[in-house]
Amino acid sequence: MVDKIKPFFFLYFFCFYFVFAKPFIALDEEVKYKDLKHFDYVNIDAKQGGTFRNYEIGSFDSLNPFILKGNPAQGLELVYDTLMIQSLDEPYSQYGLIADDYFSVIFHINPLARFNDGVKVTAQDVKFSFDTLIKKGSIIFSQYYVDVKEAKVLDSQNIQFIFKTNQNKELPLILGQLQILPKHFYMKNQVNTFGDNVLQKPLGSGPYSIESFDIGKKITFKKNKNYWAKDLPVVKGFFNFDRVIFDYYKDESVALKAFLKGDYDWRIETMTKTWARGYVGKDVRDNKIHKIMMKNMLPSGMQGFFINTRREIFKDPLVREALLYAFDGEWSNKNLFFSQCSRTLSFFDHSIYAMRGKVTQEELEILKPYEDLITKKYPRLFKEEFVIPRTTGEGHSKRENLKYAQELLKKAGYEIKDFHLIHSKTKKTFCFYTNSRKSSI
Repeated sequence: MVDKIKPFFFLYFFCFYFVFAKPFIALDEEVKYKDLKHFDYVNIDAKQGGTFRNYEIGSFDSLNPFILKGNPAQGLELVYDTLMIQSLDEPYSQYGLIADDYFSVIFHINPLARFNDGVKVTAQDVKFSFDTLIKKGSIIFSQYYVDVKEAKVLDSQNIQFIFKTNQNKELPLILGQLQILPKHFYMKNQVNTFGDNVLQKPLGSGPYSIESFDIGKKITFKKNKNYWAKDLPVVKGFFNFDRVIFDYYKDESVALKAFLKGDYDWRIETMTKTWARGYVGKDVRDNKIHKIMMKNMLPSGMQGFFINTRREIFKDPLVREALLYAFDGEWSNKNLFFSQCSRTLSFFDHSIYAMRGKVTQEELEILKPYEDLITKKYPRLFKEEFVIPRTTGEGHSKRENLKYAQELLKKAGYEIKDFHLIHSKTKKTFCFYTNSRKSSI
């Protein structure tokens, strides 16, 4: 898959701070590639040429991904280079030369860097890009670069970003993601025309340019044969296709049928039911379509029921724990998700921040100032390891969990009267809403 898809961060700048320089930058981590020849996750001998067809759901009416107006087409990141490239097999490392000081950073432009019309990339283009995105781009840019005081051109090949604070250690990395716009392309008669025509074919310095497009239906990118950075270590093994196409479909069911028909080359399936039952037909039987399960080692986030603790009914931790024990996750996985899911223990699963085992001594030291408050609400936190209730996935196996949940609800003040769960003091029925549907116990 890596032979086909490239993360769209492309290094063509070196940056330094006075005489102190490094060939990489990482956020509180050691870098993996101290002598970068190419990234380990690429195949530098991958075949060249051919067409790679992708799909997208919905539509597009803009070729400008930086402004709020319009719905931009997919793949436009192929047109642009960024100041630095982020490694995909490290938590947060970028490659180039970068400062150890956090009040400013100076980028030195690679003298080989060229836009796709042959014009040299300069520090003025970098400043133009930064200022334009702040003034004319989406509001997200002004928020993203809020700690940057100004961009200052030192000469044609050096630009300095001055920071408002030295507390944001991510700023050099954030600026390394800046996509570069050509000043000469957008400045007309001393007027910045960026964003005026959302269907103007953009000019960048990246590996591809837009060859053609049909609004809302299809966009085709053509490889720049003379891409200036094609021999750089961070680019080796990427951008192997002559053309990259994005076809648009109105909904997922139509897109799946098009895939099974052979209209595009690959897709990521996120629906367990579709993965289990949707991929059928002659091409599947003839092994022309391959289903591959890839282990995901990225932080997983969380999918589930989220309880609004501002509601009176959920303020008691005993009630929330009772609901946790009443929920049969294994049955749901088996019967609703075709046994394809695994339950997460932490919101940060698959990361260094995931909860594991009992609270460590280091964590205890951090939590010490809040010990009384935490113990009052969660008395077992410092004593026991958190364990998610489990069953065998068969209905009868959750009996003990339900008995324990009933005990918790009794402690919270609930009792069963006339086949309803009633609070002994407020006399209110245990009832709550989920997804606009009324649920009661």
